[in-house]
Amino acid sequence: ESSQGGGGGGERKKKRGRKRERKGKKEKREGEGRKKKKEKKGGKKERKKERKKEREKKERKKERKKERKKERKKEGIVLLYICVYERDKEEGMYMRK
Repeated sequence: ESSQGGGGGGERKKKRGRKRERKGKKEKREGEGRKKKKEKKGGKKERKKERKKEREKKERKKERKKERKKERKKEGIVLLYICVYERDKEEGMYMRK
């Protein structure tokens, strides 16, 4: 009888295909193209400062993104919208496609 017998019997399904060697977890974790985790710096205060720094960095990034969007809007280059009339362009009104 085959090991793929139907229904119960406690039989395991036969594995098919070639067997590949598995990479160890550590090896995979430190693989190329993967960011290495930052080591935790000691102490609560230092970690708090670090988090604050990261948060501020993200905020600045968001602000820059918003500024660029505003600049594009001024120039009339808006990705989501198209300008229908010239007067709308000056007023900063954009009609949806």
